Amino acid sequence: MKNIRNKNRKNDNNGVCGCPVCQSMKENQPEAYEKLMQFFAQEDDRMKLRVLDKDELFYDAMEAVSDGDYGEAKEMLIRAQEIDPHYVQTYVGLTSVYHDLVIERRG
Repeated sequence: MKNIRNKNRKNDNNGVCGCPVCQSMKENQPEAYEKLMQFFAQEDDRMKLRVLDKDELFYDAMEAVSDGDYGEAKEMLIRAQEIDPHYVQTYVGLTSVYHDLVIERRG
């Protein structure tokens, strides 16, 4: 998805940064679990996973269509449809994917 893609990045610390999570894993100490739970309790709001809703999926899919990434657009629209099978925008988006794909193949 366009606005949440993450690329694997290498760092100079063999995949371990200075955050409490990585340090707990690196140290492999018995109290690592307690450290992690404390960290997550303190950082709860910041660490929550972002869950896309059907509208975000639709708009990200339309961005993918404009970039010519029809497979990704289709996947996002299907996810939006799973959230709400009656969401009309999903069908509008799938129509757009199909239309642009046909036009591209003809041209």
